[in-house]
Amino acid sequence: MQVSNSYAILKNLSPEELEELPHDENENNNHRHENLKAQINFLLDHCERELKITQNTKSKNLKAIIFRLNSKNPAVRQIALRHSGNCANEQEFLKALAKILKAGNVDSVTSRLVGSLEFNSSSRKFLANELVNNSEKLTLDLILNLSGQDYDIMQKLLTNAFPEAVAPVLRRWPSTKVPDAEIFNTLLKSDDPLILVPVLSLMKLHFKKFMFRHQKRLDELASHPSPAVRAWLK
Repeated sequence: MQVSNSYAILKNLSPEELEELPHDENENNNHRHENLKAQINFLLDHCERELKITQNTKSKNLKAIIFRLNSKNPAVRQIALRHSGNCANEQEFLKALAKILKAGNVDSVTSRLVGSLEFNSSSRKFLANELVNNSEKLTLDLILNLSGQDYDIMQKLLTNAFPEAVAPVLRRWPSTKVPDAEIFNTLLKSDDPLILVPVLSLMKLHFKKFMFRHQKRLDELASHPSPAVRAWLK
């Protein structure tokens, strides 16, 4: 019963929330707090041991990993990701992972673990298609890891990426690959210099013919308050 109660708490508390549990000068309260933490640490260790045991049996391992990926607790999800190497390109795993990433609020550890998975090109494209409307919720590292050097994936993730991600992605853009016209249409509609500067620099350095196609918008940007934006229009 004691383990069952701790597991219920584990599902609803993140490690950070656990540290914020109320402290009391009363020794009994402190003891209960430490005992709860010890029980939760035991459960996390037990969870990891179970995954190691099933690791050699791919079908059992996949089920165990997906079960833990669906946990509300980030520490449990991170354990699953650490042991998911041989399942990274399984469709069932990718669907569970996409669901987590779509929800947003992905912490840096989870983001790093996802980025370290060895996805094949098909899996990367699947995730990009799943996340194209949610890429503003992803970290920069994750966007770069998912896109790699894949031109098609870069285009998909750029359409809704947060402004700070635009320049790092465009710096990887192959100069021999002409961007889809809609990419420039979408990005040039922004008034954010973090988006406009890298887009204008890419156009001017590698795709000047696109500047003529967007002359009306470029004329509007000539009076943009950002000196950097105006400089790239000269």
